[in-house]
Amino acid sequence: MGHINAKKKIWDELRKRLDLHSVGLPRHATIERILALLFTKDEAELATAFPVTTFQLEDLVLKTGRKEAELMPLLDSMASKGLVLEIDRDNRRYYWLSAAFPGFFEYTFMR
Repeated sequence: MGHINAKKKIWDELRKRLDLHSVGLPRHATIERILALLFTKDEAELATAFPVTTFQLEDLVLKTGRKEAELMPLLDSMASKGLVLEIDRDNRRYYWLSAAFPGFFEYTFMR
């Protein structure tokens, strides 16, 4: 049964990370179910490592110890769902974990 607790823990960790945005995300079972619908488990685990500010892929490689080739499909998937914003500035790409409100709820449905 430890795997069930570990699975629940990742959604709570993701919610805590999203709660750091200016409009937080309260703890509630429904919130965790919504997060589980929007994020895969791998995406959720990665999102918990995201800095609060914008970051570059190199920053995430250093923080997670994962290779770019492993991170890019996850970032692309999250960006296509509106969970991550890609910002191109000065010929560099930056990423930012979307807030919940206003944020990925709107971005997901605007697509």
